[in-house]
Amino acid sequence: QTFTLTVTKTGNGTVTSNLGGINCGATCSASYASSTSVTLSAAPMVGSVFSGWSGGGCIGTGTCNVTMNATTSVTATFIQADATPPTVSSTSPANNATGVAINSAITATFAETMDAATLTTATFTVGGATGTVTYSGITATFTPSASLAHSTTYTATITTGVSDLAGNAMAANYTWTFTTLSLTPSPRFAYVAN
Repeated sequence: QTFTLTVTKTGNGTVTSNLGGINCGATCSASYASSTSVTLSAAPMVGSVFSGWSGGGCIGTGTCNVTMNATTSVTATFIQADATPPTVSSTSPANNATGVAINSAITATFAETMDAATLTTATFTVGGATGTVTYSGITATFTPSASLAHSTTYTATITTGVSDLAGNAMAANYTWTFTTLSLTPSPRFAYVAN
């Protein structure tokens, strides 16, 4: 007895079987004897990535192993590769902000999800300040170790050492400046005798 294995693919790539018969591109189904173990492999075309299998008990992005005990359908999904460098969409404080509180955290919000491991005190700096860097959602936060100085202009920098989940690095360093609050002098009182 034989069963048919059919591969459906979306996007740009090819699927081949270890036993021959399937080379999808052109040939996307083949018949195999009952109990035959067939291994499918996916290869993306240039500009695409393989995002995973579905059907036939296959999941993930590795090979797909199907034991032919019934007619089986498997889908291979290829998506366009992300080749766009990440960008900073907003900052807090904003570029050229004045009157910034000396205990402010400094944040950079990205246009896409970043690789958190690349956001460190080496890649997110505030000149003249030390601190820690954390990342959540699409926002990186530099928290100064101590209050910033009054009436001081600081330059924050995100370097090309940061990258998105596809491994694309920033195209250029992103910098912005801000100035902290002036130190307000204490009011002076004059004593007037009657």
